[in-house]
Amino acid sequence: MRRPTGGLRCANPPYTPHSDKEHVVERYKISADGNTLEARVTVEDPDAFNAPLHMIKRWRKAANPGLETVCAENNGDHFNRNLFPIPQAETPDF
Repeated sequence: MRRPTGGLRCANPPYTPHSDKEHVVERYKISADGNTLEARVTVEDPDAFNAPLHMIKRWRKAANPGLETVCAENNGDHFNRNLFPIPQAETPDF
């Protein structure tokens, strides 16, 4: 954990300073028509911020359903170490 000056701590990531006096309130609301979800977050910390920090995030309901897809997880060999080789078929099966 990174420690900035003044005895504050930073959360990893995004390295937002906070102290033991931090107070977070999250409120979630669905719109009257049911098509929007709203999240409101208030962060109060008198040792880290001059004023309360207010954030709002809104999501709209998609017209199409969220379909589940199948994927092979963690199959990326980002450092070319060949730790988890991906199986390859000798002949296509289609």
